[in-house]
Amino acid sequence: MATRVSTRTVIASLMLAAQAAIGMLTALALFASAHRWGRFAFGATMEHRRIALGMAVILLVVATAVIALGVASGAGWARICAIAIEVFVAFVALTRFRVHPIATLLAIAYAATVVALLISPAASTDDSRHGLDDRPSGTSVDTSG
Repeated sequence: MATRVSTRTVIASLMLAAQAAIGMLTALALFASAHRWGRFAFGATMEHRRIALGMAVILLVVATAVIALGVASGAGWARICAIAIEVFVAFVALTRFRVHPIATLLAIAYAATVVALLISPAASTDDSRHGLDDRPSGTSVDTSG
């Protein structure tokens, strides 16, 4: 039987998937720009750093995509991992605050939105608490044992 997930959980997983797509574009840009540095004296060092950073970004993209699929399917581990990824994203964004303050604030707001969607009570996979169960109205469930 498939696990029902709330609308907030679906929105959070879509936001994670969008974040993974943006990360993939960032990695591609890093790989493309690494070859332009080869003609400068310090180009070899810069090329290796950009390629290594691109590989790290790709690893994060893959992890984020797997976590987004886990969140969409209602896996409990995915919620915790998604929150950890968003805290990491917010921390990395804070390191660039002096250079790009508006981009930093947007990244933190995006991460906070995903976390808020994931920790809200309505994001629970138990939709029966929120009136979204399959029982006809007016019926009750005997929980006395």
